[in-house]
Amino acid sequence: MSASVGKKKGPEAAIPKTLRRLVQLADDDRRTGRKGLLGRKAGKVFVHVKDIIKQATLASSIGQEYSTLLRTNLLPVQQYCNAVTCETFEELLDTYMAKLEEQLDRSEDTFRHVSSMLLLLQHFPGDMQPDFQQDMLTFFATCLPTLNQLREDSRISTAFVMSLNSFLLRHGLDVSSRSLEIQRVLHPFVLRCWKVSRDAKLKDAFVICLTIQIKLRGLQDMHGAASDILEVLDKDIGQASFRWGQEAKHGDIVLTRPADSLLQLMAALHSITVQQDSGVAVNTKNADVHQDKRLRTGSRLARLHDRYAEAPLQWAPLLIVLLQNPSHHLPHSAYTNWLQAASQDTFEDGAEPGILLWKLRLLHQLALAWPAALTAVEVDQNTTSIDVAQLESAWKESRPPGKMC
Repeated sequence: MSASVGKKKGPEAAIPKTLRRLVQLADDDRRTGRKGLLGRKAGKVFVHVKDIIKQATLASSIGQEYSTLLRTNLLPVQQYCNAVTCETFEELLDTYMAKLEEQLDRSEDTFRHVSSMLLLLQHFPGDMQPDFQQDMLTFFATCLPTLNQLREDSRISTAFVMSLNSFLLRHGLDVSSRSLEIQRVLHPFVLRCWKVSRDAKLKDAFVICLTIQIKLRGLQDMHGAASDILEVLDKDIGQASFRWGQEAKHGDIVLTRPADSLLQLMAALHSITVQQDSGVAVNTKNADVHQDKRLRTGSRLARLHDRYAEAPLQWAPLLIVLLQNPSHHLPHSAYTNWLQAASQDTFEDGAEPGILLWKLRLLHQLALAWPAALTAVEVDQNTTSIDVAQLESAWKESRPPGKMC
């Protein structure tokens, strides 16, 4: 069917449904007798769909039918996408971007358009043209404030942030000079959504996005951004009901992938704030400023120590991740204070098994990461010594019956 169908009458409504049925059956070798039949013609099918969507527009019924065909039958198959040119994908993306700039609301159509854009970015068959990369970044920078004002903190926002993630993962280094621009419009969106949204997928998407921004240095270049985000995340972690992982076989605690990503992000944010406060990231010759920054660094680590002492189940995993990476530049006082906190009340009666497990993991990581320059003389003499026999007895008593360690 030609794309230049008469404007008054338009194509028959049955044509998109027939084409969808053909796409569904084309690679069924039990029916066609040939495997990969559509794969060799996928490029032409994409061009045909692109032409119809552009000329009929996404607002028309035929445009919506072809958009559904693209989203549900063509884009999910990587083999088809690999047979299409980058120019065709860029034209399709340009069509959806123009529609979203024109209409970004809470409607079902908006969700479908954002979902189509996400699939186009996830299955992009090659490298984008530099000019188009800049256009896409401008599109995200323009739409993020609108999306924030829309206050839709569910699937539309999730799909949009995932689209941004897909773009930055593939092309972020090419546009890294504008990462600060993205961070400035992303920052208020993240802070507001994290406080009010209960959508786990949206928060997972934000974690990935912020991690990418750290790699591109957009987050570090925005003054105060790391501290603001940490403050919001800390409130979530500090809730009594929060748990990092789920209990698996034999009573072990296993971190999920989203939980591990959140841990790594929080450790990176703590490292950024500590370095900025201590003057590692900002060079100055003013001794008073250095002294003030040292005080703020000590205060930040002291708060982390106090939070661990109050709720080891929530905060021990973060301390462990900080210890695992030498690039976090922890002062010697952090090692001695955390050792003292982990040693206190380790074997108290009625302790939750999960708390004991995380304390033991923290002690193990402290032993592995202990600085060679930190001698025993520097360790607080009040730090509780740990007896191996007492450790084994307390561990066995804390285990549920029938579970082996």
